[in-house]
Amino acid sequence: MSKEMKFTIGDKVVFFRTEEFDDVDLDKLLSIDYNNLVAELVTFPVVVNKLGLLCADMDNEFQQSKLDLSITEAKLKKELREELTFSDEKGKVKRPTIDEVDSAMLNHAKWKIKKKRMLNVQKEKEYMYSIYQSARDKSNKLDKLSMTLRTGDIDDKIIQQQLNNVYFKIKDGAIKGEID
Repeated sequence: MSKEMKFTIGDKVVFFRTEEFDDVDLDKLLSIDYNNLVAELVTFPVVVNKLGLLCADMDNEFQQSKLDLSITEAKLKKELREELTFSDEKGKVKRPTIDEVDSAMLNHAKWKIKKKRMLNVQKEKEYMYSIYQSARDKSNKLDKLSMTLRTGDIDDKIIQQQLNNVYFKIKDGAIKGEID
């Protein structure tokens, strides 16, 4: 699914169309293409934004898996307390200790599956944040490099029209020149 956006930058209008990040070469995405610096400057904020949104999605996924594990733990502990409760030969009810219930829960297959899923989501979330931090670092470097460029340094016509899974088109704005 693609998304389209339009921005005015100075006397230029920039049209963006972003594609989904399905199969991205991270080394290529996170390195600076000096031969196409203007395209990097124009497209990379969109990439950082998209990665930030993916981080938010991963946070949500992690919180949901934590909640799922907590619910499973509560249900299992209740079941295990009932299973481990017994009456001795004198008819006295013996209830399990907290450690006995916890140990039984840790050995339960259902709990192990939910715990492994939560740990896997946590790992994926950490990977996503690592990529996002690297992208922010690249964005900061691009910001510093942009200060060295002047109007007219690069011809708009030779700029690649797609970079970082973002397609863009640069046109002259409706109003050119200075306003008196």
